Amino acid sequence: MEYLNGYGCCLKTIGMSGENGLGEARETPCLGVSQPISKALPDARDLRLTTQLVECLKNFNLFETDEEMHARIEVLRKLNSLVKNWVRKVSESKLPAEMCENVGGKLFTFGSYRLGVHTRGADIDTLCVAPRHVDRSDFFGSFYDMLKEEVPDDQTLNDDMLLKNLDDKSVRSLNGCRVADEILRLVPYPETFALCLRAVKLWAKNHGIYSNVLGFLGGVTWAILVARTCQLYPNASPSKLLLKFFLVFVTWEWPLPVVLKDMDTTTRPDIGALQDLVWDPRIRGSDRFHLMPILTPAFPEQNSTFNVTNSTRSIMINEMKEGLEIMKDIYEGRADWSKLFEEVNFFTRYKHFISLTCAARNEEDHLIFCGFVESKIRHLIGALERNQGISLAHINPRQYKPLPSAIPTFGAGYENPVCTLWFIGLEFDRAMAKAFDLTVEISQFHHIIVTTGIKMKQYNEGMKVDLQYVKRSDVGHWISKEDYMRGRHAARRTIARTSSGTNSSSNLVRMMSSSSSENLHSAINSEFHQITDASTSAAQCFNSDSLDTNYSTSEIVSRISDDDVKSERSQELDETHLTPVFCVGSDVVKLEEEKNLRVVSPIARKRSGDSELTRDIPNKKLLHVKSDNGLPVIAGDSGSFVSLKRHWKSFCNCSHFIAISRTSCTNADVIP
Repeated sequence: MEYLNGYGCCLKTIGMSGENGLGEARETPCLGVSQPISKALPDARDLRLTTQLVECLKNFNLFETDEEMHARIEVLRKLNSLVKNWVRKVSESKLPAEMCENVGGKLFTFGSYRLGVHTRGADIDTLCVAPRHVDRSDFFGSFYDMLKEEVPDDQTLNDDMLLKNLDDKSVRSLNGCRVADEILRLVPYPETFALCLRAVKLWAKNHGIYSNVLGFLGGVTWAILVARTCQLYPNASPSKLLLKFFLVFVTWEWPLPVVLKDMDTTTRPDIGALQDLVWDPRIRGSDRFHLMPILTPAFPEQNSTFNVTNSTRSIMINEMKEGLEIMKDIYEGRADWSKLFEEVNFFTRYKHFISLTCAARNEEDHLIFCGFVESKIRHLIGALERNQGISLAHINPRQYKPLPSAIPTFGAGYENPVCTLWFIGLEFDRAMAKAFDLTVEISQFHHIIVTTGIKMKQYNEGMKVDLQYVKRSDVGHWISKEDYMRGRHAARRTIARTSSGTNSSSNLVRMMSSSSSENLHSAINSEFHQITDASTSAAQCFNSDSLDTNYSTSEIVSRISDDDVKSERSQELDETHLTPVFCVGSDVVKLEEEKNLRVVSPIARKRSGDSELTRDIPNKKLLHVKSDNGLPVIAGDSGSFVSLKRHWKSFCNCSHFIAISRTSCTNADVIP
């Protein structure tokens, strides 16, 4: 059965039989690190919704015309010819004439164009591959004297040995193409994958969570998540894949990594130096603290989300939860596709903002400085997260042009600067005082911009940065009315410090139970454990049941000093659902077997007026373990343990955990 005629992107026959095109699936390849959750074929409703999805995406101008497609091909052809001529000319200036006859170069594409999901007017990411004697500096006008075998026209990038002796920058450049090729190889139906990815990228952009540099997810990362969904539901239609996409990653047990294939742990002495670039929390302590690891499938496998913070992860998970609810409404006929892709007004989410203005004297300086400042905004977000009065800091990826009256005064002789404006939404901790001082955070950010900018030669005295506090009622004085009113009202305020993936099936179903049908309720409940198994299977790539690791006290304190603080008051949780454990040496003892073990909450002590919030840190170790039901637990291996003031959550990276001590405590409590 044809899904669609003429779009050339996704909808094609995938092997169905029967009178109505519905029947048994043909042999479906098993891709990924676990078995598919479902091999069910699309039914008539799936096909109808997929056709409607394509029509909706066409209204957003996501598909090129034939003329535009041929224009891209012609541009790439000419550019490839120019590369070959350029390589030959550079070679003639460096090599004997007889050696120049065999040199060559080739142009490769990567990114959205390579994956087949580029939009109209989008750029084309390209990689130029040339002999070793043509260095990166030659590309920008200088020379570098190193030789390499010629690059033939039929050259591919699949062989890992191509990475041998390359520097880190060259490896990352080459892997742009290699990752795209691996993703396409690891999905069962590339056309279905492409249409689903188009939809996910449009949704992410319109919901303000599409930006790798600002701590959200970039294009290749969204592609990996969609590819994993395709592996879990290999025969699903694009419309059903969208529903499953939100379901899978709302349920995913972060920080377990998302991987598309088993990692090769074989020692590679020939390219052993590149092994240091592979993401592996067993070896590198820094990898253990990544909050949302999503690994690229090409060697060396790296985490594409190292910029993600607690705030950005919370924001993305909450947006996915809303996306799941909208998809449920679409499947039950209560909404159409436009609701999923409708842009959300950022300024309806928060009451408090920080404006960040980047200014320069001319367009050329502004282009350089604006990109540099954007790459450093995540440091500002991290500093704001560490402020005990702020529970969440949300950077809006959209850049604005400020009104002339809103451009800060940078001093005499600095008139009509070229400016770009960002807004950061803030959620304050209600338990803290109403007056907050952000002087330290702002001063630190200024220092980073100036010192790093000078070091990288991307700063001069004509470049300025200004940060100011702005109330929601005053935002209209900073930007145009069109920008201020753009998009629909946010469905709900972002919840600070969302769970790191410790959802339960009952919680997930309860989230949707207000209007969900019995069938959908049952489906979500039954698939929860399968998705959990799929997420935990990723840990097996590292020969471990989980990524939880023993940390020394110094490691804990070092990490916590740079992490975010707990913000919300503790919430009650029925202890009958908990199966906490206490670790003594190598023994793991269940709580119910040790009556003298009590759950201790420093927040409860604070509410009761106990000023001694900090307990003695054990001289041995604190152990991060996991109970049978998946609830993270902190346990000390001596009679005393540490509260570390308000930093519980930053250590566990989860919504709830308990701390157990042999010290008696009259009131058990749970810390969210």
